[in-house]
Amino acid sequence: MSRKIAIFSDFDNTISTHDVCVGIFDTFSWPNWRELEEKAIQCGRGSQSVLPMLLAPIRMPAHRLAEFILSQFEIDPFFLSFVKLCQERDWPLFVVSDGLDFYIKLLLGRAGLSYLNFRSNHLEIIEDKPSVEFPFADAACGRCGNCKRSRVDAVKALGYKIIYIGDGITDFCAAQSADLLFAKDALLAYCQERDISCYPFSNFHDLQHSLPDALLKLHEE
Repeated sequence: MSRKIAIFSDFDNTISTHDVCVGIFDTFSWPNWRELEEKAIQCGRGSQSVLPMLLAPIRMPAHRLAEFILSQFEIDPFFLSFVKLCQERDWPLFVVSDGLDFYIKLLLGRAGLSYLNFRSNHLEIIEDKPSVEFPFADAACGRCGNCKRSRVDAVKALGYKIIYIGDGITDFCAAQSADLLFAKDALLAYCQERDISCYPFSNFHDLQHSLPDALLKLHEE
């Protein structure tokens, strides 16, 4: 059995210390955006309808949004050592996000990690109006803007064991394809409710501390 390992990680509130989309919506979107989002989710609507709705009231030039993001958000400081570990072990590292490439590029770039492979939804600001596209959506599903599970399954089909790291509802599907799972917040609750095996973590320092034991169990399977 192959022992090749590939790593997948969510971005918002996983690689970043806070959810960047939430921060943008809290500051610039509708005052009741959380209620609007919840109603949309209850009606079965996903990111492809929710994100455009919540971005609709925002009017600002791209440089102003960039300044806000860089002044308010950062990546987990322990993520840098995790990237180095992946490089040393020759583990491919993929960032998968149902957020926006606009801020992922900014935050990874500031950390010197612009070379990392990532997939997310695409944001452009045209005449101060945000426009979002979903190049990695799954038309057969439609719940997420970026189908993380399809990317995980494609790499898994190449013979890799998958380590998945995430925190939220857009990680639920992908997590079910993982061979080893690190979870927090909503994803952790989801796993606990369904008896899905996972390792809790709060940051990449915790994760790296748990990783040797987790890998040992993975290799014993």
